Amino acid sequence: MSISLGLVAAYNAGTILYTEESLAPVVSAAAEAAGLGVEVRGCSECGGPGGVFLWCAPGSSPVLVAGYELRRPSSYGLRRLVVKRISPNIYLLELPGTGLKEYIEIRGHLPVPTKPPCMRDPLEALASVFGGAPAPIRDAVDVVSHAMGVKREEARRMLHDLAEKGCIEITREGMVKVRGPL
Repeated sequence: MSISLGLVAAYNAGTILYTEESLAPVVSAAAEAAGLGVEVRGCSECGGPGGVFLWCAPGSSPVLVAGYELRRPSSYGLRRLVVKRISPNIYLLELPGTGLKEYIEIRGHLPVPTKPPCMRDPLEALASVFGGAPAPIRDAVDVVSHAMGVKREEARRMLHDLAEKGCIEITREGMVKVRGPL
């Protein structure tokens, strides 16, 4: 996952990808196989500013750092990217506090943007009853239970499953919000 994201980040930013020396041949082979034309160097060859860093300390202004624990990422102008596995090949990438999220599917070892794997029926039922407004979880369970023809326990499980996938948000106050357009 780190290699795929690193290659795409380096390609999109037009920068060099630095990696641990022992992994440089593997990362170079992946870049060639994907046809991205990304230059791959060992960590010890880091000379200029910028770049993508895999499993080594970042330079002065990194584009992406993966596999290396930073004590204070904000000092490099970075935020932590949270990666959640949604299904075997689908991941949710989120930047906490910004509302930015992206669903990706791993195809041929490369990340490809994809649509959220959300069940549409419960989301459409919630949107038709509540519009875009937040609703108490109890009311949302009733709506999903009625719309899907399932018991309340199953409807509650469906809502929690949708929340795990990032399709809806369940707040601490017990309110349900449908995220984004259907």
